[in-house]
Amino acid sequence: MSIFSSIINRSQSESYLSQSRSGGIAPDNPADVTAIRSAGVLGQQRLFSPEEAGKLEATADQIEAITRYTVQAYKAYERIAKADAERDSAYFAAANTDADAELTRVQNRHEHMAKLEALRPKYALAGQSVVEANSKAEMQIQFSKGKIDGILRRLPGL
Repeated sequence: MSIFSSIINRSQSESYLSQSRSGGIAPDNPADVTAIRSAGVLGQQRLFSPEEAGKLEATADQIEAITRYTVQAYKAYERIAKADAERDSAYFAAANTDADAELTRVQNRHEHMAKLEALRPKYALAGQSVVEANSKAEMQIQFSKGKIDGILRRLPGL
């Protein structure tokens, strides 16, 4: 398997669109859309007694207070959700920058190694020229020794 197919076929590619948390609200998992009814449905007109009216008044006061606290809590929840999303945005921006920087570092290393590999023939030629110079010097030394030996042999008395 090539490196490209392992990158393209990652199992994570199928899960990156998954919810950030099990049960998170998404198109395939909508929020509960049922309404909370604090009082029953008025299916028809009716008459209320003074006791019933008093109980409904007390219940209305309680429901209004609970509703104020509930609205306050939902607004706080919205702030928390927005802060979580903002933190996620910052994290993924930093992670993307890190991934881009890592790719740049890898590319820099590869470019460096490619340059060094491209220099190998020149190093080989430089080494060959040293070998050739050494060989030429040896030949000249041997030639000079031969000349000296020949001259010395021709000298009388040696």
